[in-house]
Amino acid sequence: MSDNRHRVLIVEDDLQVAKTYEHWLSADYRVELAMGGREALDAVHDAIDVILLDRRMPGVSGDEVLERIHERDIDCYVAIVSAVDPGWEILKMGFDAYLTKPIKRQELRDLVQQLLSRSEFAAEIRSLYALQNKAAVLRESKSETELKQSLAYSQLQAAIEERKSSLDAERERLADDHEFISQIRNIEESISETEQ
Repeated sequence: MSDNRHRVLIVEDDLQVAKTYEHWLSADYRVELAMGGREALDAVHDAIDVILLDRRMPGVSGDEVLERIHERDIDCYVAIVSAVDPGWEILKMGFDAYLTKPIKRQELRDLVQQLLSRSEFAAEIRSLYALQNKAAVLRESKSETELKQSLAYSQLQAAIEERKSSLDAERERLADDHEFISQIRNIEESISETEQ
């Protein structure tokens, strides 16, 4: 029997902390552990959905691991979970979220769920964009009469409205994730330009 749950890689040099995070998450996710930066570089692969990355580790630091992940073009979310207080240097770092230790169980679980929700929301947006592109192409190549008489076009419009409604509901659920919602608004603006 295959395990289709999302995969979370915990990169931590403190075994007790790593095991605690694993315990908190393992009921809902497939959790893998990498004890330190060197082990993390071997453990990172394309099937990982979320990486929880400590910054201050001996040998290869979390910052270095983050750089290497980007160099290898691994498509996953990376959350820094560290006792290092964030400074101005984080502006140049390519992570998706930052939690400062110590953290609570629910805080970590919420973080992972929020990151995975972003992924599902982004897929919905891509799907809406594809549907709206089809509608735009048909509006350019067909007359108003042909569009009004087409059952297929009517179904396409209904699918677009249904997807928009679903995305509105999801946006409300993610309303506290201001950075992500800002990115979504930018995407939606480009989508609305294709509709015109």
